[in-house]
Amino acid sequence: MSHMPIKPPTQDDIAQSDKASGYAINVLTMDEKTARKVIGHTTKTAYRRIHEIISSALDEVERGRDPSEALLSLTKSLILMKYQVARDIVSLGLVQYIEPIISYILNCVKESKDLGKCRDRARYGRLILDALAVLVYQYGRE
Repeated sequence: MSHMPIKPPTQDDIAQSDKASGYAINVLTMDEKTARKVIGHTTKTAYRRIHEIISSALDEVERGRDPSEALLSLTKSLILMKYQVARDIVSLGLVQYIEPIISYILNCVKESKDLGKCRDRARYGRLILDALAVLVYQYGRE
C-alpha cells in the first residue's frame, strides 16, 4: 500500500492510457490514512451524486456527442463540484483530485471542437474518477 500521498492528476496522467492506468492503481493502493485525508468528510452518498453527473459528462465526450452539449455537461460538473464544496458536503481535498480531470477535458473540447481527439482522454479521466470512487466507498463516511 502506498503511504505517500499522490498529487492530483496532471494533464499527462489523463492524456495517456499507461499513465492513467498507473495513476488509478496508485489511487487504489493508497493506505487508509492517506485515503481518509484525501476524502475528508465526503460521504458515500455525496460522492455518488457528483460521480453520476461527472461520469455522464465524460461518457458524453467519449461517445462523441455534440461538442456544445459536452461543454455544457462538463461545465455543469464543475459548477456542481464547487457548489458541493461551498455547502461543505464534499471535501476540497477530494475535489482537488477531480477538478483537473474535468478542466483538462473541458479545455480539450473547447479547443478542438472535435470530440474524437478528446474521447480517449475522457475514458482515461473516467478511470481515475472510478478509482477515487472505490476509495470513497472503502473509507468514506456513511
